[in-house]
Formats: sequence, C-alpha cells, structure tokens
Amino acid sequence: MPEFKETEFSQPINQVVMPLIAVRNGADEYASGSAFLIGRGWAVTAYHVVEDFAERYDGVRLRSGSTDISFEMLGYLALDGGKRILPLKVLRAWRAEPLDIAVLALGVPQEWPDDHIWKIPVIDLLPPPVGASIVGFGFANGKIEKNGPGDPATLTIAPSTSTGTVLEIHHRLRDSSRLPFPCFRTNARFDGGMSGGPVLNNQTGRVCGVICSSLPATTDDEEHVSYASTLWPLLATLVDASATTVNGATPYPLAKLYENGTLEAAHLAAISITESPNGTYVPSARYDAQRWDNPPSV
Repeated sequence: MPEFKETEFSQPINQVVMPLIAVRNGADEYASGSAFLIGRGWAVTAYHVVEDFAERYDGVRLRSGSTDISFEMLGYLALDGGKRILPLKVLRAWRAEPLDIAVLALGVPQEWPDDHIWKIPVIDLLPPPVGASIVGFGFANGKIEKNGPGDPATLTIAPSTSTGTVLEIHHRLRDSSRLPFPCFRTNARFDGGMSGGPVLNNQTGRVCGVICSSLPATTDDEEHVSYASTLWPLLATLVDASATTVNGATPYPLAKLYENGTLEAAHLAAISITESPNGTYVPSARYDAQRWDNPPSV
C-alpha cells in the first residue's frame, strides 16, 4: 500500500538529497525541486526544475549547458544528523535532449570540513521491474518567505518519503511530447518540489530513477499516477568539466566518468554510447524488456 510521510532532517538520506534554491543578486530567492549526489562534486536533478528557475527569472527556456543566466543555484545538504546545513553551489548544468534529467557540477565551499565523508548512493542504470517496490524522496512544497524588505529569507521545506509499486515501464518513451524518454510509472505520491529527487528500488537499495512527473489522485480510492526517468540515457549527456575547470574542457559523454571509475553504477556493461555524425551521442540499453515487464514470481 503506498505511503507518504514527512522525513526528519536527521535521516541519512538528507546527506544525499538536497533542495534546490535559486537566488539573484543576493535576494529574490526561490525554492523549486530537489537534486541528489551521484559523486563528489556531481549531482542530478530533473531538467524541468532548471527550466523553472530560468523562466521565472529570465523569461526564457535555458539552453543545455548554458551559463548565460542571471541567477545562482544552490543545494543544501544536512550533516551531523541535521545539525549543520552546508551549501553547494551549482556551477554548471547539462542536459541530453529530450531527457528530463540535468547533470550538475557542484562547487565545494572552503568551509566544508576536510574529513567530510561523501554519501554517494549506488546508481542502477536499468529500470526496476514491474511489481517492484520503490521509494521516492524529495523536498515537497518548498517556499521562501520574508517578513519585510531586507529581512533574511526563511526557507520552509518538507523532506518527504513516498512509497509505491512500479506498474508500467516505458522502455523507449511514453509519448512523443510530454514524456519522450525512457521512464516508468508508479502509484507513489510525488508532490511539488520532489521533482529531481531519487527513486530507489527497495529490493536492491539502488537509485533507479529521477522523479519527473505526477498526477494527484482526485478521490480517496484513486491512485496517484507518477513517473520517474530511467537512468541509462543519462550516460549520453555531453559535459565539459575537467579536474581543473567546469567550463572549457573538450565535451565528452558522461559515460566516460563511469568507465574510468570517477562515478560508479550498476549494469554499466549493459549500456552502449554511439557517436552520431552530428557530434551528439546516442545511448542504448541491452536487457530483456519482456522479462522486466513480466518478472518471474518468487
């Protein structure tokens, strides 16, 4: 039975998942969406969260990899059981169209403790099978308030955990306009602000998706209709960060960071990345879709 509950900041998941806040000129703060770590200095979110910020501040859709924006993005991780909240600045965002996933390069501030141990979840590039029990996490219904001009901003968020079952897998895409990418449907409840948060397979404990969409139930006996992006197409995202810069390196597919061990993921051998004549990269996944749709009963 699906469940939805608020989660204490003291829970370890808050060392992995963070709310995203945008700010312009040190003011005009706005909270929207969640992100989660995939490595030291690397995170992912839903791309529509980044677009939400760009449209709010600049009135335009953000180009993939663009730095031509008038605002900053920040994520906040809770450490020491929620006693310390430390910021991570988003230095760059990349997307491989038409995915609703953005790869983020994060700046680590000097005030971060030298002995901090990064909590990096295990990523599963393949989708969970139909019938799998999943759990999603994100920061629901975030808002920023001020008592008056010049007053400090107060952020209100609700770290939330939602459980459900995988009901359907769209191995290539669900449709050609709204969800034109690999994803899966679940009856878990994903509230506003949870977009970009991770979805975990309860059986394996691995992150298997990114929260991207939800249609709330209209009656008490109706289920939510929610979607999460499958992760394997993420590897074709072109990034141009290096060990010394987050802007200016020769673009390369994110897959290279998994191949050289900088980032880690399960089922890496099942994913192929092919370069097309126009310089983009096309991902493909090798697995038995029929078995995923009709897993053997235990």
